[in-house]
Formats: sequence, structure tokens, C-alpha cells
Amino acid sequence: MRVKITDELAVAPPEPRVGDALGSLGFGFDAADEAAIAEFMGERTDVSFLLPAMNDAITKHFGAAERSIEIVREPDSPSAHRTLYIFVDAFGSDDEGLHAMDQFDAEWWFDHAVPSVCVTIGRR
Repeated sequence: MRVKITDELAVAPPEPRVGDALGSLGFGFDAADEAAIAEFMGERTDVSFLLPAMNDAITKHFGAAERSIEIVREPDSPSAHRTLYIFVDAFGSDDEGLHAMDQFDAEWWFDHAVPSVCVTIGRR
């Protein structure tokens, strides 16, 4: 058996950036936070896999409301506990936003909630 050796190098496609994936889902974020978000998502693949379905559920209950994503470190935690926050800027009155959040919780979030992730109404 002969094996042909060539000088060609196989070039792997570039790794997808977390920011590209979040942007395609409609999540806003500060570019400065991208590394922290990527680190969290790399450690928490359960959250990475859940985001598209979560995004669909947010859209169902809040329509085209802007949403942003941020990592928050708990300052009083000795282990610097991190939480991924998803802020939904609900349209309409406060009562409408709270009603939409109650429906989101009852119809989707309570069945899919994961530790260290919080979906809330408001701007970051």
C-alpha cells in the first residue's frame, strides 16, 4: 500500500463566535462581555442548547421585544458565583409585561429552568 504525502494543509473552519450565535437569535450584549459569556456557555452547554428554544418562548410571549444577555458575578459570593441574565424589554404597560412574564413562566420556564440563569423584565 502506498500513501501519498502532500504539502497541502487542511484548514479547519473558524470556530463560531458566541457573539455571532447570540446576534443571530436577536440577543444584544456588550462586546466587552463576550468573553465572559463565551466562557459561561462553554462551561454550561446545557444553557447553550437551551437558548434557541428559550428565544422562541420569549418571542411567543413578548413578541419582538428587545432582549439582552449579560453575566453577573455575585460580589458577596466567595466563589464569585456567576448568573446569566436575560433582560426582556417588554412593550406596553408594566401590567402587560408582568402578565407576559407570568405566562412565560407558567407555560415554558418552570419546565425548563436551569441553575444560574435568570430571565427578567427590564433593561440592563
